[in-house]
Amino acid sequence: MFIRNLFESAVNNGHPKVLDSDFDYALKEYSAFLYQNLVAEMASEYPNIRKILEHLHTHYVGKIEYRRLTEELSTFLRDGDSIESLIDTLISNGYFRITNEKTGEVYDNCLAAQDAYVHSFKKFFWFTIKPRKTEIYASLTPQYSRIRKSIKII
Repeated sequence: MFIRNLFESAVNNGHPKVLDSDFDYALKEYSAFLYQNLVAEMASEYPNIRKILEHLHTHYVGKIEYRRLTEELSTFLRDGDSIESLIDTLISNGYFRITNEKTGEVYDNCLAAQDAYVHSFKKFFWFTIKPRKTEIYASLTPQYSRIRKSIKII
């Protein structure tokens, strides 16, 4: 798909070789294809997945704090298990990854990220204090980072 779009763009634009503009076009088309495929694949389990992803794309371009991600998803999904399941599905499909910006550790599931988030709190006697700067973030993977630009969000 990507290679086909790459050469198609070069031929249609009369370029004797592939240019950066052809590469940008192919990348944009491939990102849109991956996005549509992801939505179609997940629609049976999460009927409002398109609305969820469009909301995240509209409000969070680069990265989103892990706690904020779970709060945003809770507006669409009612129980914690479905939120965890959705996050795990999006991670396994390569839509985004969750990392600790302080240590560089990448979490491959929701429970590991939640555990790291809870362990980032400081204990002071019997008080639990949240860190001033959040360390755990979810960010789009490169193949989906151009989606916001490449698809029309309705």
